[in-house]
Amino acid sequence: ISIKGDDAGLEEGRVALRKGALVSEMVLVFKTGEYQWDFALKGETLSMANFRVPGPAAPQSPEQMDEFISERYAFVNKILKFIENLYKAFINLRLSTRWATKQVPVIHKWIHATDG
Repeated sequence: ISIKGDDAGLEEGRVALRKGALVSEMVLVFKTGEYQWDFALKGETLSMANFRVPGPAAPQSPEQMDEFISERYAFVNKILKFIENLYKAFINLRLSTRWATKQVPVIHKWIHATDG
């Protein structure tokens, strides 16, 4: 099953999860201020694809290339740091006793909830 788009209904996803489907890929959007990063996260490998980074437009002259590369690097570094922290938080939660006692029940409640 594929559920895509900003207007995609969650009910279809919940039904699929109730039937035993697994999430194979999700698109994540990270926004801060006026900037937005988009990327797909693969479920089995936790690898990333379709990585889009905000930043300055391509330089108009060779003299602007150094500044362009520096700014681009800063944007890439910011999202990589965010992803690293996200992974750390997930691993800490997943390996803790809170996963089974608190998080799994919340997930099950969400999956079996109905919209409306």
